[in-house]
Amino acid sequence: MPIRDALRTSILSKKWRYCWTGIQKLVFDDNLVKQSSNMEEEIEKYKLINAIFHVLLLHKGPVSELCICITDAEIVNEIDQIILHLSRSKNIKKFTFEISSIDEYYKLPFSFTYLSNTVKLRFHQCLMDLVC
Repeated sequence: MPIRDALRTSILSKKWRYCWTGIQKLVFDDNLVKQSSNMEEEIEKYKLINAIFHVLLLHKGPVSELCICITDAEIVNEIDQIILHLSRSKNIKKFTFEISSIDEYYKLPFSFTYLSNTVKLRFHQCLMDLVC
């Protein structure tokens, strides 16, 4: 079940309120929030970031797969905070991060190196600064 639908089930009853917190496959992309016009584009990207924070902070249990696909590189500080939060988690097995920006690459923060228990990492449009 897509995360959007799972979150919507939380309003059905008290019993269903936190059922979504145990989902093991989390996919966050631009389809999670509707984009209607250019004026609302700024609001929509922050809705996506807010949804990611909300789900990650309340999630319980292991995450077998986490995928974050964002088309806007202007929210770099928020992405850094998400990766910092994920680096403290010991239960992510597969992490995919894609940022689709035509002009620039996203420079990964050093905190991503602390994703030590993650079996598979996949980055797209990202740069790593490896200092020896």
